[in-house]
Amino acid sequence: MVRVTFILLLLTADVQAEDMVNLAITSYKSGESHKATSILKEISSQSGQFKRSIETLMKIYYKEHLWPRVFGLGTFYRHNFNNHADFSMDVASLEVLALAQNCQYELAQKLMESLTQAHGKKLGYKALQENLKIAKSYGLKEDKLKEVTFQTTGERWKLDKSEFSRLGDPYRLEVKVENKCKS
Repeated sequence: MVRVTFILLLLTADVQAEDMVNLAITSYKSGESHKATSILKEISSQSGQFKRSIETLMKIYYKEHLWPRVFGLGTFYRHNFNNHADFSMDVASLEVLALAQNCQYELAQKLMESLTQAHGKKLGYKALQENLKIAKSYGLKEDKLKEVTFQTTGERWKLDKSEFSRLGDPYRLEVKVENKCKS
């Protein structure tokens, strides 16, 4: 009896989390991005909807141009969900495209190659490659006068999976990357 009650409790919690993700998506579409992100951040890492909440937040952060948050969640996503059967190249590609938005073409190319090695040429890879090529050709040009400084950001990107799990709250993880585009 206790086991059945526990299973029902878990199922109920997961249904509630799914409703929360759907509510967050609806809120975002109606222009309430702050409300949407607040709802998504309430979803526990123990929930079956946690991965979906991370994916949805990354999409919102990308559309809102919140680059440090895109890079933080992108890194967390790759480290924690890389081996999942439903790993989304569309979500992972947001990090690559965000790097291109900051004229970090070399890093974007390296990340794309890393994703390709890990996931083969999954659906979306060709489109990502084409988008990166377009960004390099027609986007803002890299400012050659700036020096790349990676003392702090480079170390963040080298965290291993055990270090990420100790962070506790991935929703607050941010990785700052220098914008190398000319203004």
